[in-house]
Amino acid sequence: MDNKDEIRNLIESTLVETGGALTKELIQLCRGVLKIDPENREVRIEFTSRLTDKEQIALYCLGQFLLAHIDENVSSEVSWKELEKRLGIEAKKISAYASVLKDEGLLESTTRGSYKVRLAKMQDFVRAIRGKLKI
Repeated sequence: MDNKDEIRNLIESTLVETGGALTKELIQLCRGVLKIDPENREVRIEFTSRLTDKEQIALYCLGQFLLAHIDENVSSEVSWKELEKRLGIEAKKISAYASVLKDEGLLESTTRGSYKVRLAKMQDFVRAIRGKLKI
């Protein structure tokens, strides 16, 4: 391996953020925060009155991602229309919060108006939500 390869490997292992992985710990952290109803293909967020709209958007997208893992007929992507319908948040707010969540590394845009969760920072996010809710 030459110096160029060593530098490349060092950069990739140190500075390049991976997409993250779905871990047992993340799934367990979701207990008490999210509920998934596979029969009705629904995601429910617990304690919505104590969460901000931005937090609800991130959690709903995470729930949809988890639901897609247990039902192959469910997409892991969430459109702003679905967020508006399921969470009751105005489209303009969804767009603004989704932009912030993308900047924070919690969501990514898949197609225009659709979002997908990024797992790399989601574990810390859910841990912070649990702390906020004292659960």
